[in-house]
Amino acid sequence: MTELSLNIERTIKAPLQTVFKAWLNPELLGQFMIPGEGMSTSNVTSDAKVGGRFSIIMVGNAGDLPHGGEY
Repeated sequence: MTELSLNIERTIKAPLQTVFKAWLNPELLGQFMIPGEGMSTSNVTSDAKVGGRFSIIMVGNAGDLPHGGEY
């Protein structure tokens, strides 16, 4: 399987500490990553260290939408 990589660059009008916390705190990460109205999360985990993983199970009309990655 080919390893995939995605780099996203975005300017967010918020204090740096607030954005940083949103990536590291599982509760905030779930709120930060929801792509639109009508969606929720059923499970969010975050092991915020180099090589650690994050996992978000988003729930929408189409059912569970798993999303994850590595720090």
